[in-house]
Order: sequence, then structure tokens, then C-alpha cells
Amino acid sequence: MGDLGYTCLYIASASSQYASRITAVKSDLTDAQAIASLLSTKFTAVYLLHGLMSGAAEAQSELGWKVNWDSYRAILDHLKKHTPGVVTIFTSSLAVYGPASPTEVITEMTGPIPLSNYGSQKLRVETYLNNLSWKRLLDGRIVRLPTVIVRPGAPSAAASSFASGIIREPLKGERSVLPVLRDLEMWVCSPRTVVKNLVLVKDVKDDAFYLACNTVTNHGISYHPKYKCLPTNEDF
Repeated sequence: MGDLGYTCLYIASASSQYASRITAVKSDLTDAQAIASLLSTKFTAVYLLHGLMSGAAEAQSELGWKVNWDSYRAILDHLKKHTPGVVTIFTSSLAVYGPASPTEVITEMTGPIPLSNYGSQKLRVETYLNNLSWKRLLDGRIVRLPTVIVRPGAPSAAASSFASGIIREPLKGERSVLPVLRDLEMWVCSPRTVVKNLVLVKDVKDDAFYLACNTVTNHGISYHPKYKCLPTNEDF
């Protein structure tokens, strides 16, 4: 695979088994009427996955705050009023932690100090959802995701998009730029692991969370771009 020397990888194949059960709707999630229409059905669980990715949230600051905070505040306010107590899963990010020392072990109890717009926006939603959960207005579950690789499709606006690109593009015969040092340590997991854990967290009992913090860190592995391959199973 070119100069990077990759020799193998595992990419979970997409499944269309449940495609007929999915309805795609184009909607402005910063518009109250659009939110009301979208959430007119009384769901037993709501997954909040949308967002302006990290790199774009820095380049377009105002849009980032509108998408990554204002829309979430509007959705959560609608849910607490019209579907109180509904299970609400929010995908947060390792970006909330900010800088860390090389020897520091990060857990859910590590104090988040985000320096980026993206991390700050994610942490604000976390704080608000935890507050609503503490007051029993919603049943929130927050999952802090690692860098997910290998993502299919075109490169995204995420600052970590290169982590997928350095594997995905060479497989297509295209060149890819590695913008970081080869020994940069990254916390990563596969798309399959993310989906598996997002399904599992829906059914975790409320009293299983630590104190009043309904936040968990998603399973992942330590990875360096200099590694020659990724695990060939679904457990990373």
C-alpha cells in the first residue's frame, strides 16, 4: 500500500438487511417546527448522531455552534416537554478531554478541558443532557467515541479524517497524505464496535452509571499510523 507499508486491514461490510425499516428525512434541526414534525412520533429511544465535524467546526465557528449546540438544545428541550423520560443517546467525542500528558490514563472521571470548538460544543451538550437526566426529565446516555476507522466514502471534515484516509485511499489506488507523525498515539475503534456499543447502551440500567454521570467511554485500542495492519476481527 505504497510508502506507508500497510499490508492488511479489516473493513466491516455494510448490511442492507434492515434497510426497508429506515426512513430518511431531510430536515433543519435548528428549526423548531422541523424538530416538532420529526419527533411527532413517540419513540422509546432517540439517538442523536448529527453534527458538524471537528475541522469544519473550527473553520466555520458560527455554523459549528448552531449545529453542534443550538440544534441539540432545541431537540432536548422538545423531548423533555413532549416525551419526558425517553431514553436519549448522545454520541460525544474524545475531543472533550483536550490535551493530556503522555502517561495520563483517561477515564469518564477525567476532568474535560476542551480547547477546540468541537470539543467545547460536545461537552456543553453532555452537561445539559446530564442535568436533564439528574432531574429525571430525560434518561440520557452519553457515549464518548474514539476515532472511528475505517470510515467508508469520501474524506470528511473531521480533523482525524486522515486516520481512515491513509488506509482507504491506497486501497483504491489513490495517494493519501499523513499530516501527523507516524508514532502519534491514537485511540481508535471500528464502525462495527461503535454500532454494537450504541445498541447496548440503550438498555443499560440507570443505576449502573457512576453517580450522576451518565457518561461512558466507548471501547477502543491504542493505534499508531506506523502500524502495518489493523486487527482482522470485529473487537477493536
